[in-house]
Amino acid sequence: MTRLIAAHPDFRPDAHQQAFIRALNAECLPWQDIIPTAELMVLPLFVWDYSQRPAAFRAWLDRCERAGTRLVNPAPLLRWNLEKGYLATLPGATPIQRLHSRADWEALTGNPVIKPLIGQSGRGVCRHSDGPPDFSAGQIYLAQPFIPAQFEACLLYLNGQFSHAVQRRLAPNEWRANSAYGATVSPLVPRPEWLALAERALAALPGRPCYARVDMLIDGDDRAHINELELIEPALYGQFVPDFPARFRTALRDYLAGENP
Repeated sequence: MTRLIAAHPDFRPDAHQQAFIRALNAECLPWQDIIPTAELMVLPLFVWDYSQRPAAFRAWLDRCERAGTRLVNPAPLLRWNLEKGYLATLPGATPIQRLHSRADWEALTGNPVIKPLIGQSGRGVCRHSDGPPDFSAGQIYLAQPFIPAQFEACLLYLNGQFSHAVQRRLAPNEWRANSAYGATVSPLVPRPEWLALAERALAALPGRPCYARVDMLIDGDDRAHINELELIEPALYGQFVPDFPARFRTALRDYLAGENP
C-alpha cells in the first residue's frame, strides 16, 4: 500500500518534517492532487488550508471513503473534528455558544473570545470588543469565555498513549497562543491532573485516533481548560523529541495492527 502525507499546496517541509516523511517511507503531496484509490494510505498531517476550503475538503474525504483509501485518522473522525462545535461534547472543555448572526453577537455579554466554527492557526480569532465578525457569507462563529492564561499546554498522544507535551507562551500584550501571534514553544512536563483531563476528553471521542493533540489553557491557579482537540493536522512538535519519527512510525504500525488484528 502506497503511503502519502497530504499537505497544502505551498507546503515546503523543513529538516524535521523531511526526516519525519522519510521515516514513514511516505511521499508528500497536496491533498487536492491526491486521486483516491484503494491502494493508498493517506495521513492528512499538513493540510493547513482545509479551513479555507471546507466544502472541497469534505468532498475529498467522501471520495477517499468511496474509493477505499485508508485515511489516518479515519474519515469519520476527521469530519467530526472539522467544526469546533465538537467542544460541546468533551468533558473539561470551555463552554461554547454558536453565533449565526449579528443579532447573536450583539446578545453576548462580557468580552468573550470569538472564533470561526471552522478555523485554523488562530485565523479570525478575536474578542467581542474587536467588533462583529463578518456574517455576510454565512459563516458561523463560536463564543467562548475568555480565560486569562499563563500559557497553553499542548499534549500529544499517539495510538492512545501520551507521547510528549509543549507549552506555548504568549507574546507580550497578546492573549492568543499561536505562532502567528508571536507565541514561543518549549517542552513541558504536564501535571498529572492535566493528563487525566486530556485522557477523559480522548475517551469521549466517537472513534479511536492514531494521533491527537489536546490543547488546554492553564490559568493562574494551574487549572486546565480544554480549548481545542486536534485530530486533522495538528503541529506534532516532534522537533522536541529526538526519536519522534521512529516513535510515530511504531505508533502507526500498532494502530493499524489494532484495526486489523
